[in-house]
Amino acid sequence: MLKASKNSVFALLVFWLLNVQICLSQCGSCVLSLEQKGTCKEGYLSIEAITNGKFEGWTDSTGLLLDTSKYLTVKPLYTSLYKANSKFSNVNLIENSDFELGNQGFQSDYNFTTSTFKNSSYTVSSNPADYLSAYINQKDKTNGSGKMLIVDGNTDSTKIAYRSIIPVTKNEKYEISLWVSNIHKEFAKQTPDTSQQKIPIIQVFIDGLLQRTYYLPLDTVWHQISLNWV
Repeated sequence: MLKASKNSVFALLVFWLLNVQICLSQCGSCVLSLEQKGTCKEGYLSIEAITNGKFEGWTDSTGLLLDTSKYLTVKPLYTSLYKANSKFSNVNLIENSDFELGNQGFQSDYNFTTSTFKNSSYTVSSNPADYLSAYINQKDKTNGSGKMLIVDGNTDSTKIAYRSIIPVTKNEKYEISLWVSNIHKEFAKQTPDTSQQKIPIIQVFIDGLLQRTYYLPLDTVWHQISLNWV
């Protein structure tokens, strides 16, 4: 869930983190990386690839497919390269993450409106300036012509601007990413007066626990907030 202080817009994305774990059992090492260099002086080398993608096999330095199993046993006679190949798809787990479906797929403690904004209002639309004269003309981050979540933040920090329930897998790694922007005209000035317009604060909570507090820069460009979670 997300909490917002004043006048901000955002889009939200959640992805699985992509990784391949290479375990060299005979050499006694195991690392999280796409490449692992190991040296075994004699005998066979047993290698295991652990991945959250679709494993497509082991290849050598020439690209020759050696095995389609995640387990590879070799007896290198000289310095050799073995490559674990895994294919990933960036699966976005957030329903209506680009807000093109409008006011659905999420919950909010704020008041939904399709007319002039008041305190603690939000809407889903393509231009903040349509809802308050103090707001700038702002294009969405996705393609420049789509919709976005437009929020007039609340000074009550217990109010949730955006809440979504996402099914996850235990011990799986996830990346949470959102793009946010100031929309008040004050922040379009070269030197904004923060005594007149407070700096928007974005807080990200997962399972009720605060993960990140982000103070938006004093401008009106899109900024990315991202974090990893297990």
